[in-house]
Amino acid sequence: MRRRNLWRSVAAAIVLTAVVLACAPGEGTTPVTDEMKATARVAIDRGEMPDWGTWELEATERGVRYIDLVPGTGRRPDWGNTVRVHYHLWLTDGTLVDSSLENGGAPFEFEVGEGRVVAGWENVVRHLRVGGKYLIVIPPELGYGRRGSRTVPGNATLVFYMEIIGIR
Repeated sequence: MRRRNLWRSVAAAIVLTAVVLACAPGEGTTPVTDEMKATARVAIDRGEMPDWGTWELEATERGVRYIDLVPGTGRRPDWGNTVRVHYHLWLTDGTLVDSSLENGGAPFEFEVGEGRVVAGWENVVRHLRVGGKYLIVIPPELGYGRRGSRTVPGNATLVFYMEIIGIR
């Protein structure tokens, strides 16, 4: 029994280390140029995930990484605001899992702090501005976690394109 618990602890430590290394900027990251952002926007317009794997991304205090592809000029959402967004959601292998743009084009609305979206969205949206277009990378523990969802496997890192349309 102790040996099994030891192996579980070792496995958990390895997974945690991999997640931390994958989510933290470090060696091998590339400063993102305007040309790289433009190329990313073209891919997104086709519904494809941009090649962001080595990009130097900003990080929130909880480890959500993001970059502005088009800087927003409006205000930042805050707790209790209702935010309207368009988004694409990909798995890291490039599989498009969900999209407000693909599903009739209607923006998605959520109230910040209400818990209707993954914790990573709640964490990062307060760093973004209305009018901005962002690439966001959410670690599994702030996404769908170990269990996953109907369309997202367990322990999946989520890659989002998000456009902040407005705040009410």
